[in-house]
Amino acid sequence: MISKNRSREIDLSSNELLFRYRAVDEKSISALKSDTLYFSTPAYFNDPFDTLIHTNYLEILRNVDYCLTSNMKSYIKRHKGMMTKEQYDLIAAIWQSPSGRENLKEDMFRRVREASTNLSEVLLKNTRIICLSEKYDSMLMWSHYADYHKGFCIVYNKSVVTEADVYASDDSLIKKKPVLMSVEYVETQLDLTEEVSEYVRAYKMPNIMEKRLLRNH
Repeated sequence: MISKNRSREIDLSSNELLFRYRAVDEKSISALKSDTLYFSTPAYFNDPFDTLIHTNYLEILRNVDYCLTSNMKSYIKRHKGMMTKEQYDLIAAIWQSPSGRENLKEDMFRRVREASTNLSEVLLKNTRIICLSEKYDSMLMWSHYADYHKGFCIVYNKSVVTEADVYASDDSLIKKKPVLMSVEYVETQLDLTEEVSEYVRAYKMPNIMEKRLLRNH
């Protein structure tokens, strides 16, 4: 939620202006009266393809498999002093057994899938976005966002938006200010392979993968 005193001067030819198309309803009128903008999450976007996230599971799994195969023996030896003899013998036996090794790898692969899903969900749930336009006379925007030309358009100065105070849903003040970014339509999805790889390395398989970068080139 953003709150800021409204601008009193409007020059529609200025490049410093942004516009928001709205339908006439109770929520929009209330926001207009209070001079407030409300962030939305990607979950409420009308186009689900806007925020699709891609992760190259095969690439990550290949690296996980490589790191397990290459580093597990040394990992077990390094941690021998932290285990009882029974624990050490059991872990060593599991790793030396073909079925035990496959079970361990499958468990690690499951963690990769969970890490990717969790990271994607966190990003989508915690990202807050307000969509504004640089045009006030877009027929498409009037049709799509202003109830087929029956709504209204609000004008904002860019500096007013970026300097506005930001509040959480419980009305507590957030220190960060809004950031304006242009929407870019691209041919490929957002790729989180590196981020998921780092998450797996740091939290799911520390020590085993600390000597190797996950992404192969």
